[in-house]
Amino acid sequence: MSDRIMNSRKSRRRLAPSEKYELFVSVLTGQATQREAAEKWKVDRSTVVHICRTAKRGALEAWRPATSVDSDHTRITGHRRNPDGDEVPEVRRRL
Repeated sequence: MSDRIMNSRKSRRRLAPSEKYELFVSVLTGQATQREAAEKWKVDRSTVVHICRTAKRGALEAWRPATSVDSDHTRITGHRRNPDGDEVPEVRRRL
């Protein structure tokens, strides 16, 4: 590749987790559009979309109930923590 082509590429900007959160909140609350956020934080718009999608998925996962009802109306427990703090997969069906 020629030097001109290599120099025209922007270097990747890595955002800290706190910056990603700030970006997500600004888009979520309508303070900035995705395009405006991308310009402010000097990242590509696809990066903004990825950050927002990941934050939404994480928030939904955090609010997911530990116990849910299966399609046949039996209760399924998800994960619980053992005394050491590790997650222990546990699936029990109760009527």
